[in-house]
Amino acid sequence: MREWATDVAARVLGKDAAPLLVQVTKDRDPDVRDLGIARLLEVDTKAAEAIVPLLRRKLRGPEFYDAVSAMWALAQLRNRAAIEDIREAGRVGREAGKAFQGIVADVVGDLLDGRENEIVASLEQHDHDRVSALAKAASLIGTPEALAALRSCAESAPDEDCRLACQERLRRVRTRG
Repeated sequence: MREWATDVAARVLGKDAAPLLVQVTKDRDPDVRDLGIARLLEVDTKAAEAIVPLLRRKLRGPEFYDAVSAMWALAQLRNRAAIEDIREAGRVGREAGKAFQGIVADVVGDLLDGRENEIVASLEQHDHDRVSALAKAASLIGTPEALAALRSCAESAPDEDCRLACQERLRRVRTRG
């Protein structure tokens, strides 16, 4: 029920739902919290600045998803102050056998460091192990060049998994655009 209410509030109230969504990010249920974070980022990135401390704590959480979702949220907020924490979460993830957490940390770190051209070039060159993260980063970059690389990947990546990852990112860009 709280998930449904969170979703409806964001859709119906838009930016006016921001104070409620900030509260939802403190819910006892992790699924409700995560939905609150996602919807807050969608409706009001300025208000989402209030949850940066929560996101930085999530980087150190025991769950793989916590760290990865926090990295992307901090990337969306362009929170450069979190770069070292993100890179550390990537290192810890790799040591625990969570390679994708390390890949996301590298890509998000590059995005926050302003290496957008390198991200786009890596996507264009089909850096296979990182395509999923690169596609998400390209969608956040949102420049014509980044979106062109995303389209190219969606249409002609050499393998289906990469094409599908890029197609999904494109779909989300179109939905939010």
